[in-house]
Amino acid sequence: MIKEKYCDIDELKTIQKWLQDLEKVKYEFPLIKTSKSQSEQAGNRIGIRRRRTAVCLTGLTECIDEAWTPTANSIRTHIGGEMDIFMYLSSTEPVVDQLSTIPLRTRLIEALHYSNFTVKVLFENIPTLDPHFPPNCTTEESIDQPPHKVPRYYQQLFGLSNCFSLVRDYEKKHNIKYDIMVRTRADIEFLKIPSTFDRQSPYDINTTLFLPPNRFASKVDDGFAVGPMDAVEVYMNRYHSFRECITRDLHPERYLHFYLKYRKVKMIIDQNTVVGHIPHDPKRCH
Repeated sequence: MIKEKYCDIDELKTIQKWLQDLEKVKYEFPLIKTSKSQSEQAGNRIGIRRRRTAVCLTGLTECIDEAWTPTANSIRTHIGGEMDIFMYLSSTEPVVDQLSTIPLRTRLIEALHYSNFTVKVLFENIPTLDPHFPPNCTTEESIDQPPHKVPRYYQQLFGLSNCFSLVRDYEKKHNIKYDIMVRTRADIEFLKIPSTFDRQSPYDINTTLFLPPNRFASKVDDGFAVGPMDAVEVYMNRYHSFRECITRDLHPERYLHFYLKYRKVKMIIDQNTVVGHIPHDPKRCH
């Protein structure tokens, strides 16, 4: 992992401690699947490549059982084809309005114990991120968020970009190609969902980016999205757009909608897909 630059020496030591904890609780790693299913073998014989979907799960190492488990089941049953799920979660302790009563080590062990992930990455936030705004371009006030949330906003977007890069690296290393990407947070739940995401035009996720509406003020909710890789790439890499200073309004969801339109991404705000966010507090979502 160090050679491939997924972590440094200190992070490796932390991982080794986690593994020791897993050994203490007698955790058994799942078996590696080595044989292909009959349908996969039949598809290969006739030269058919099944559609592949990558799911990027980002956020904090919380809500795995409360939110992610039912969300993952919904995603798997609503999108056909092969699917790989990439966990890219921050192990940094929540602050101010997200104080936890569950020890960090416990939450990390639970996250590592969870199965059905293709790749798991648990990382600590970079203390200070620099979005590289041009001089005199913007201020924190234009983000329209409480001061303590501004650094978390940058960390969230930085994590999205890194998760997308992780998927691209995985494609290259394993000589595969993803057609669809799902972006989702660990703490969302579907309040409304269509019978399937595999719909015909104009609701075709193979050609169009789908976002849920915001239930309160902004046009879109930034906790979930699904669409073709090239469209989701714009969505996932918007952290790097701050250096362009294309608008002074950096409110998270208003900026997302503005930036996608600015980049001429084909998108639909899907009124049939509505998500809610499970609140983080000492009594839930840990």
